Amino acid sequence: MSTEPAVKNDGRILGFDGVRALAVLLVFASHIWLGVPELMKYGWYKVFPRGGFLGVNVFFVLSGFLITYRLWTIRAGSRRAGLRSYFAGRFMRIMPLALLFLAAHVVYVALIGYPPDYGLSEEITGIVSTIFQYSNFAIRGNTSVLKDNVAIWSLSIEGQFYIVAPMLVIPLAIAARKTRWAGLVLVAILIPLVLNAGRVFDEKGWFDVYIRTDTRISSLVIGVLGAFIWLNFRNALPRVLGFLSLLAVVAAGIIVAKGRADGSFIWKGGMALFDFACLVVILSLSFACCPLVRILELRPLKWLGEISYGLYLWQLPVVWMFNRHGLSLDWRLRLILIPVIVVAMSAATYTYFERPLMRSAIARWLRGPGGNPRPVESAGAA
Repeated sequence: MSTEPAVKNDGRILGFDGVRALAVLLVFASHIWLGVPELMKYGWYKVFPRGGFLGVNVFFVLSGFLITYRLWTIRAGSRRAGLRSYFAGRFMRIMPLALLFLAAHVVYVALIGYPPDYGLSEEITGIVSTIFQYSNFAIRGNTSVLKDNVAIWSLSIEGQFYIVAPMLVIPLAIAARKTRWAGLVLVAILIPLVLNAGRVFDEKGWFDVYIRTDTRISSLVIGVLGAFIWLNFRNALPRVLGFLSLLAVVAAGIIVAKGRADGSFIWKGGMALFDFACLVVILSLSFACCPLVRILELRPLKWLGEISYGLYLWQLPVVWMFNRHGLSLDWRLRLILIPVIVVAMSAATYTYFERPLMRSAIARWLRGPGGNPRPVESAGAA
């Protein structure tokens, strides 16, 4: 087991980038068939279109964990400055790249034309709903909205969580300084959220429960709960977490293989089990006792984790481009070209757009005096 400290001097937790990389690769595997439909002939591949959507849950749990730590650091002292830095950091991490995609799509439709079942109304709705963080509800009302990058729905759920998180986390963090019962409050919030998902599935069907905030935010709350466990029980759990993390990986893999978005198991407890399995791995990494940390710290995985937000955002636009304009190419060539193009675009936007903006004078001004761009890790959809 690792003897490294959980939080490095640069504010990163060992293994977290590897977790991000595996999560975004799982989502990517669930989407690539749209550009390479020939993959659906292979039984082994069909696991990914069914259960690969759970990669998003990994990001949700991780975001809930990291955002709680971020807010924990501003529970006392100058909360106004701390909250300004927090909201500025969230905005600069998520919104610029999303706006870049929206601008690129405007250029695409101007040059190529609108996709099928898509027009000016959907384009405008997609832009407005992304900026004001309600795209999941916009897509629920009209599935053609953001057709070329429907994955943006998850950014809105995270954005909505970022707005309400201070009202939940900071009071609990203040209370947790005197008592460790704050976790019970989170469990009391979590139980009805999980039960509500089953109810919505029975009444409205799988798509409603898949995309609504009230049925998906439980994953973020599980991440919040995990952060409180880490912050309050730092010396009590590491002995067992290392072994449990191996079981959690096996359990998560089984749920991905057997689960499906249109099946009742996922929405009647299966997703919560998957989220808790992810949380066990995240906690084991945070306590520096995960046996898998050396694998997760492999340089290719770390690098993919660093650019994972771009990988998440650019994959569907590229896949749809090949679906419309590249199906005449040999499917094996498409299977190579799509990942190469997605990775190249993600690396380019991370190196020349995302990272410079996060370190820019604009970002420093938004954060205000003393604002820390990276108190511990960075959350977000990726």
